[in-house]
Amino acid sequence: MELPVLVKFTGDKADNHALPAFDAAESLDGLAKSLLIPLNYLVEGKVRHKNFQYQGYRLDLQAIRPGSLDALFHIQISAEEMLVLREVAIAVGSAIVYDFLKAIFLRVTGRAASDKIEELESEGKLNSGDMAAIEDAIEPSVRRAHTVINKGANNIFIFADKVNGVQFNSATKSYVQSRVSNPDLRAKLVTVPSYNANSRYGRVYDYDLKKTVPFTLNVAADEETIGTVTGSITDYALAKRGDRMRAAIAIQYTSIDSVDGHEKRLLIHKARKNLTDFAG
Repeated sequence: MELPVLVKFTGDKADNHALPAFDAAESLDGLAKSLLIPLNYLVEGKVRHKNFQYQGYRLDLQAIRPGSLDALFHIQISAEEMLVLREVAIAVGSAIVYDFLKAIFLRVTGRAASDKIEELESEGKLNSGDMAAIEDAIEPSVRRAHTVINKGANNIFIFADKVNGVQFNSATKSYVQSRVSNPDLRAKLVTVPSYNANSRYGRVYDYDLKKTVPFTLNVAADEETIGTVTGSITDYALAKRGDRMRAAIAIQYTSIDSVDGHEKRLLIHKARKNLTDFAG
């Protein structure tokens, strides 16, 4: 499959076809690695931070288009060699790869993935625990991708030639740059669609936010906590579509928040079936 990824820089100096060289180079480097990590995962099934295999895919910076500040990344990826989403990619082609990449960029900047990605996770065709691990892995690169924001450009549009592309701006820059540890122990009801026992990453469905949020499980979590988390996954898989409450569990957690107080990532310390189990 051939997948062009058009990146447009707009606003401020970018509208006059110029950007500060170092800041622009930092942003392009961050964007490249932010694409590379999930692409490698699709083919290898592993979340790598370095030592990429480059087998079954290529990622090239093909051109900077004259008369503009548009950068074009060019992806070549073999659906037959994809370990993750292989059958879906063969059936629907490059659209699912675009959806997958866009979901990663959206979630790491505090927004929700498309219904299609959520559906694939709920069906077990895409491991949302791995998705959370990818988001964690690319967060430093996404921060670097924002370098030129407010330093020569006001916006970066990724997948700019597609419907519903992804926009980076001052709001998303503030979100990815903020990382406030919130040590207050809280409790709430959630559902666990997916959890990777090896990485200890997963996602919970937050009933208040009406979207999934990444979590990690405390290494000191007791056996009942692990059993409750994995039990929620089973109940979620068996529940009828839209009936997430069947799989609801209670968690005690702390979090990493954005500066405006939004919970970016949860650290689950204990999980039980009901909130009343934490009483006393």
